[in-house]
Amino acid sequence: MEKFGRLDYLVHAMGVTGTGPASHVSIEQWNHVINTNLTSAFLLAQAGYAPLQSTKGRVVFMSSPNGINGGTELSGPAYAAAKAGILNLARYLAKEWAVDRINVNTIIPGTVDTPMLNRLTETQLAEIRNSIPLGRLTTPKEVAAGVAFLCSSHASHITGSSLNISGGRLMI
Repeated sequence: MEKFGRLDYLVHAMGVTGTGPASHVSIEQWNHVINTNLTSAFLLAQAGYAPLQSTKGRVVFMSSPNGINGGTELSGPAYAAAKAGILNLARYLAKEWAVDRINVNTIIPGTVDTPMLNRLTETQLAEIRNSIPLGRLTTPKEVAAGVAFLCSSHASHITGSSLNISGGRLMI
């Protein structure tokens, strides 16, 4: 706001995974994953609301297939719960903020080829790749293209929706 005097787009693209099983997750681990993935999205949206009202801006959140399919022990229960929460936070805000012409959507990226995957073994990565019908991980550029689309005039009548960029790993 200080530099440009306005806010047109708000993109929440941060996240951390946890681990499972649920019986081994401490409350501190749970809170860390929930706060990083979900609470921060709520706080960012809340802070951006007033400036977005004047520009009729766009909001894009990052969810995950784990938010729909429940996840695995690789990502843990808190991650699955947080990413499901992102989907419904976006739907809620899309309804509430429609009167202000603020579009709110999510992207559901597949397994994105980023350093976040460094925690996985080669065997785990191979299993993930084999579960993707298109046979490869999602690239950061593909996710960025989805964000650009949802922030563009081409998506002016899209709100409360989720753009699935998972290479077919998630089919809804």
